[in-house]
Amino acid sequence: MKKSQCLDIVMFLLSPTQVCSSSLLEGRLNKLLSSFLSKTSKEQMIKKISTVAMIISVTSVVIFLIIDYFSMTESLLMIWYFFSRCNQLSYRFYIDAIDSLGNNNKKTSLTSQDRIKLSLKSYLELTINFSIIYWLLTSVWTDIKITRTPNNILDCLYFSGVTITTLGYGDIAPTHWILKVLTIYEVFCGLIILIVCFAIYLGHNTSISLDIKRR
Repeated sequence: MKKSQCLDIVMFLLSPTQVCSSSLLEGRLNKLLSSFLSKTSKEQMIKKISTVAMIISVTSVVIFLIIDYFSMTESLLMIWYFFSRCNQLSYRFYIDAIDSLGNNNKKTSLTSQDRIKLSLKSYLELTINFSIIYWLLTSVWTDIKITRTPNNILDCLYFSGVTITTLGYGDIAPTHWILKVLTIYEVFCGLIILIVCFAIYLGHNTSISLDIKRR
């Protein structure tokens, strides 16, 4: 098996949503969605994917407020999706930020303002997605616990928000190693999107403005 094939398999396991969205953006699914894609630019597609993903996350929270039990298989599939989406957001923003630093961000016509808006929306989506993962893990697997058992997903949403913003009040804390690793990863993803990417996009936009004024 070639190295590229191994990387593709790893990427699919870690983030199938990234593989699917890349296929859409690169036109690999044109035959399947030709009528839809023909009227949609790459920039519009990126925004639509972001909006649809946010709707899925918010809708899932509402559903979990109503339904508090899912089977093992259902929980695993949902955890895979939301974890995949978190990986996708971190990966795409990291790559785009690096491209911006190297002045290689001409793949799309997204402006710095567009990128900043997307990063803020994705930061909120990350918070929601991780809260769903925490809720599914603690409600299905009783061995995976936090210091205070969450009454509903809103407790996990609060815990996720406190974690990703690095406030760390300590009223709710992970006790199982899986949750400890996830909280560290959540902070890492949040830093990539909000601090690294936001600063790079803002700085890139400022430098462009200064260049225009000098001319």
